[in-house]
Amino acid sequence: MKGRVSDMKRKKIFNGDMCAKCHAHLGEDDKFCRYCGSPRKPVAFVPANNRVECVYGPPFVTTHTCTGCGYSWTVDSLGIDRAGYCPKCGSEVRTESECKLK
Repeated sequence: MKGRVSDMKRKKIFNGDMCAKCHAHLGEDDKFCRYCGSPRKPVAFVPANNRVECVYGPPFVTTHTCTGCGYSWTVDSLGIDRAGYCPKCGSEVRTESECKLK
């Protein structure tokens, strides 16, 4: 089982689901990295999975809006989402953050 999971991770990374420059996760339709603005391309490494779960209180919600094309997306995070570029066109984004109850 462990070998199959490792193969699946490797396949996902080689398909370009990770940014080659900053190693952030890319969405299926993203053409640019939303964190560093680099264009999507394959990468040959396996990043660590460092997911943090919020135990107490509501999640921190960050909404990003592209200043170029107007594309908007929301990310549930602990206030550490550093997206600075649009995944669709590569332009800089405007960010709004707030704490919300689900």
